Amino acid sequence: MTLIPFIFLIATLGQAQTPAGVALYPKSVDMKLLVLSGDGTESSFAAIQLFLNYMGIPYDKVLMAKQPLPALSDGNKGLYQGIILATGALAYQDNGVWKAALTAGNWATLDAYCRDYRVRLASYYTFPEARFGMQLVDTVGTPSTIQLLPAAAGIFPYLNPDNPIKLSAAYS
Repeated sequence: MTLIPFIFLIATLGQAQTPAGVALYPKSVDMKLLVLSGDGTESSFAAIQLFLNYMGIPYDKVLMAKQPLPALSDGNKGLYQGIILATGALAYQDNGVWKAALTAGNWATLDAYCRDYRVRLASYYTFPEARFGMQLVDTVGTPSTIQLLPAAAGIFPYLNPDNPIKLSAAYS
């Protein structure tokens, strides 16, 4: 089974309205990205670095199987304007056993940082999983349809949530 790689932007705040008199972005962040990899062997990790180097975008890279999650803020400002995951789960093999590089505590830290500093988390290659609002649908034997969930309608107001998309002969 092969999946087509694609980028998913995870909108941690959605399109919530800001109350009058409250700054839209009350906390400053450095103009740098954080790139997280399971163990550095993912082809997506190499592709991300190639692109960022070509564009001259500053970034820090962390191999989560060997390094801890770095500090994301210094108490006054955020250290990253965005976070890119090489893969959605940051899984890696350790002596033939698949392991997750991020703990529940790491995910909570990333989620809180994205929320508090209003930055985005992007995954270069993501296998369908509930964390990203997806599930694996096997339509090879049985055609199926997918459609936007009601909660996503506020984040993507330009998409028609009443228009299902038919899928067949594919894994999605």
